[in-house]
Amino acid sequence: MVKSETSSRTQQVDGLHLDPVTAERPQRVCLEIKAEDGTFHLQQFQGRQKSAPGLPPLHGARANALILGSFPSPKSREQGFFYGHKQNRFWPMIAAVTGEPVPDWADIEAKKAIILKHGLAVWDTIGACDIKGASDASIRNAVPNDVAALIQKLGVQAVFCNGAASGRIYAKYAEPLTHLPAAVL
Repeated sequence: MVKSETSSRTQQVDGLHLDPVTAERPQRVCLEIKAEDGTFHLQQFQGRQKSAPGLPPLHGARANALILGSFPSPKSREQGFFYGHKQNRFWPMIAAVTGEPVPDWADIEAKKAIILKHGLAVWDTIGACDIKGASDASIRNAVPNDVAALIQKLGVQAVFCNGAASGRIYAKYAEPLTHLPAAVL
C-alpha cells in the first residue's frame, strides 16, 4: 500500500485519492474515493452504504400498467437492470402473466422486450437512499423518484407495487398527486 499526501484534505493510497467528507451528522463520516480514470463515491454510514443512483425507468411511449419496486438491489445495480438477482421471481412471474417464455437471467434485451411488448413500465419508488445490502427494512434517507410525473406522461391506468416498502413510498409521495391507488403485491 502506497500512501502519500496530495492536498491538505486528500490522501493518495495505491493510486486512489481518498477525500474525507463529513456527513450531515458529526458522528457519521464518509469517504469520497477518486480513481485516476474517474470518480467513484463510497459513503459509509454506520454500516449502511450510500448507494449510487437507482435505475432509469423502462417504458415505451405509453404504458397501461406500472410495476414499482423500492430500490434496485446490489445485483440489479451491478447488472444495470431491474430484478437482476438469479433467484428473484419477478421475471418468471412476468413471463407467466404475459404468456412469454421466461427470459434467460442475463438476457436484458429479452426482458425489455417483454415489458415493452405488453404495454408495461418498470421503475422504483426510490431514486437514492442509504441502504444495507438489499434490505428494504434498512432503507434510510430515501429520495423518492417522481413517479407521479411518469404516470401522467405514460397514461398509466394501474400501479402495482412489488412489496410493502414501495407501496408505502408510492402512497406517501405519488398517490396524493395521481389519485391512482396501487395494488401492493
